[in-house]
Parts: sequence; structure tokens; C-alpha cells
Amino acid sequence: MKTNVLSLLAFAGALVLMSACASEETNKQEPEQKQEPGTEGLTAFVVDEGTRTTADYDGSGLNFYWTAGDDLWVNNNTASPAVVSKNSTNNIGTLLAPKPANDKKTPTAKFYFAGNFTAPSYTVRYTGKNSPSGSKVTIKAQQHQTTVNSATHLGESGDCGIATATKSGGKYNFTLDHKAAYLTFMPYTSQGVVSQAIVTQIKVTADKAICGQFDFNDNGINLTSRPAPSAANRSITLTLNTTAANTGFPIHTGSAPDYTKNSAVMVLAPGTYSTFTVEYTLRDNTTQKSGTITKTYNNLTLNAGKNRRVAADLQVKDYSPWFNDIYQWDAKAPYWDGVTLPDVIQSNINYNSYGTPSANSHHSTISTNGIIDASNSCKNLPNVNEMLYYVYYGNPYYDNSTLYAYKGHLYTGGLWLKKLSVIYNDLKAAHHSQPSSQAAMKEKFYFYISPFSQMEVDYRTATSFNNIGRVPTAGIPTPTSDYFYLPALGVFITGTLHGAGSYGDYWTSSGFRSSSTAAYDLNFWSTKVEVNLQLQRWRGILVRPFE
Repeated sequence: MKTNVLSLLAFAGALVLMSACASEETNKQEPEQKQEPGTEGLTAFVVDEGTRTTADYDGSGLNFYWTAGDDLWVNNNTASPAVVSKNSTNNIGTLLAPKPANDKKTPTAKFYFAGNFTAPSYTVRYTGKNSPSGSKVTIKAQQHQTTVNSATHLGESGDCGIATATKSGGKYNFTLDHKAAYLTFMPYTSQGVVSQAIVTQIKVTADKAICGQFDFNDNGINLTSRPAPSAANRSITLTLNTTAANTGFPIHTGSAPDYTKNSAVMVLAPGTYSTFTVEYTLRDNTTQKSGTITKTYNNLTLNAGKNRRVAADLQVKDYSPWFNDIYQWDAKAPYWDGVTLPDVIQSNINYNSYGTPSANSHHSTISTNGIIDASNSCKNLPNVNEMLYYVYYGNPYYDNSTLYAYKGHLYTGGLWLKKLSVIYNDLKAAHHSQPSSQAAMKEKFYFYISPFSQMEVDYRTATSFNNIGRVPTAGIPTPTSDYFYLPALGVFITGTLHGAGSYGDYWTSSGFRSSSTAAYDLNFWSTKVEVNLQLQRWRGILVRPFE
């Protein structure tokens, strides 16, 4: 008898298929076991290694085992009328009893059926752990794996299969042919900051139903019974954790995957899918931030009884180089110029012990009309008028799902703003006559109450200022090509970083004419984005050009 080990197909990049043949192994013949107590008068259907329902991955395929709660159905078409009946009992409990708590699985089992079985062969069906029907299979939208490379959840998640049981003396022997599709995930990364995180869940979304209830017959899953696509059945979420809080599977560090480190298995419906996305949710337990990395595949075929290996290299945008763009307003040198800091920087820790921030060496020129323009590090930034266009007409979105790295940790939190050229074109499309050009947006801010009513102010000359802001929309805008992204990298106050991952702060090129210690900045958090009169030019705030 041969073991049915699911064949391995490559799932990376362009989805190149490496193998389409099931690998095989030969089992040793086991001695005939004695009749199980309480099975007198029942017919035994016996499986050797290979017809199993929980799995582990061995680098070339999935090896299956039986666990508690597994049952079989037999299509007794010799009965009158024909009936699909469930086994009366099995010996799985007896086989598992002496095993330790962390190894409750068995490669062999016997299933006993009541009834008149005389034909040379019968079709055997497996429709999932504790399944109430031999003619239906339910693939779960929520699946849960607690241990690396031990997919004990498959039977309860929707695994299924069929077999031809052939008569041999007073019993029937069979080898199960699995009929669901399987994905084995092995995420890895060469980014050190990503490798320190954990994967808490993997979500798969397709263009048609990949879970839900399907009809099941002697050929397996009847795909013509696939449910109509809906938000509930187009995605499956595989959570990867124990009962302890903030746990998950590790991410292997290296240039190639290692299944022994973090392999996780999902069961789903076979079929051909036009679009297919895989979302990995990562968590940094230090910053307590969780975010997603998404991989998208097109025109994917998942065959019944086949396993696909999903080896994804997880990378995120690293904003650590922006650390050198932190300045006091219009200073000639960066905030931490000449100071050697640790590679990993965290919020709410004072770093003055490594050296004090550079002196407040900002310089500015005052024109004849009293406008204070930056002349050093901040001179190429948007001025206060332009920044008001970004805030008021830039349709801001606060994105708390996009994952990025900054100084040794993972964060989410950032702002999407429309590009200034898009804002200008929007104003023209709304038939506003001013500003007359994009360059003119530097000179005045036009607040439009209606197409026929407007207020115009040059805030560079203001002697007083009340912060002007808006409430951002939560999420990611579409199309993103009209927008640019500002990560929430916090602010340095007297040597301490505050708000990384939740608060963003960016200087303008405009000083405040009524105070030599004040300048305008743009700051934001999840519920507010505003142009702010910052009274302390010596704060360490980002100097970055806008789009």
C-alpha cells in the first residue's frame, strides 16, 4: 500500500510549477490486529499510512494523520435503497490513548460500519472532523493553527477526501485521496527589523468563493455547487497563535524559506482564480503595532488534492534614513549632528546621555513686508499658505494599516495627502478663478465658501494665528497616484522621541513674524491634521519636501 503525500508545487513570483506528481513512500506490512471490543458484527474498513487528516510538512509535501473526531462515510450502493452511512465506531481513541498530549495523532486507523457489505469495493468519503453529512463539506472561513508545522486543524477546517475501499478477506482496505486544495506558507525576510516581528495571521482573498458549504460526492467536491461570491466566502483567515496574548509564528531570517521555522497550512476550495491576494499580518510587540504585507497573484489554479508552497519574502519600506532629516526650524545642521546614537531608537526614551542635540542655529531673513522665510534646511519646504492647501483641499486620509520600519522597529500610522498639482487641478475643475497658477498658491490661501464667495489671506504676514485643521478619513485613498504618504515618525522634544507610529510633524518654510521662537508646521494624528503655529523652533521636527 502506498502513502498519499500531497505533491508540492512552487508558489513564488510567477508561480512556476516544479512538480505535478505525488511523491510516494512504501509502508511496512503490519500484523493483523485483534478484533476491537464492541465491534462484533461490524465490517472493518482499514487504512494503512497515508489516509490521514491532520498534516505536517516535510519539505516536499504534506504528511497526513488521523486525530480524534475523525469519521468516515461509505456509499453503500448495494443497499436498497442506496445510503451514505457513517461509521459506527473507530479505533482512533484506542490508538491515541497511550500517546503524549502533544502527539495525539496516528498514521493508521480502523473504521467499523454496520450493514450488509458484500461488494468487491465501496467508495469511502471523508468530509471533515465531526461532519454531520457525507454529502456536504464545509470549508471554514476562520482557521487556526497553534504550532509550527503541525496542521492539526485541517480536519475541522474543511479537509476532505475519497477512496475506493477494496475487499480483502473480512475487511476493506483503502487509501484516502484528498480533494481539497492546500497552501503551505513559509514567510521569510532579509530585513532584520521584520525578522524581529511575528506573524499573527495570514488572510487569503480570491475573486470567487474559496470557503463555505459545497456538495460532496464520490468524485470529491462538486465545484458546480460553489456558493455565489460574497465578502464572507471570498476570504479565509488563518490565525497563528497560542492562547497567550500577542503570540504568533516567527519570521525566518535569510534569503530562502525554512519550513521547520514557521510553516503554516490552509485548506481551501480548488479552482482557478483570476485574482488572489495573501495578506500577512505582522506584529511588533515592542511598539505594539500590527500591520499587513500583501502579495498579489493572478490567474492561479489550485488543484484538488494538491499542496502549493507559498514562500514569500516579506519586506517593508524603511524610513530610518529620514532620521537624518530631523532639524530644529531652519537649522544648518541636523538635530543629532555629531552624536552617535544606538541603531534602535524608541519613543519615550531620553537620548541626551549620548550627547545633546545641536544648537538652535536657525537663520531667517525678514523681507520688507515682514515675511519670514527659511534660508537653510527649511527653505525648500512648502510655506504656510501651501500647507493650508494641502490640509484644507488635500482630502487627507489617516492610514493605520500600512506597515513600515523606523530605527529598528515596525510601525503603522501615516497620512495620505493629495499632491499640490492635483489640488490645483481640482480647484480649476470646480471653476475657481484663484489661485491663477500653482506657483500663485505660495502667495495667498483662498478659502472658498462657495463658487461665488471666497476669502483670501496671506498667512505669511499674519500677526496672530489659530490652528486650521481637518478630520482625516480613515483608510487608504484611491487612486493613490493622486496622493503622497507621510509616515508618523513623531517629534523630538529635549532629546526624547514622542509619538512614533501615532503622531507626525513636518516643518514649513515659514517663520512667524510676531515671534522669533515660533514657526509653522504640519502635524497630524488619527483624528486631526492641522497647520500649527509651533512656538518652539528648537523641537526636532522632520524636514522633507512635499509633492
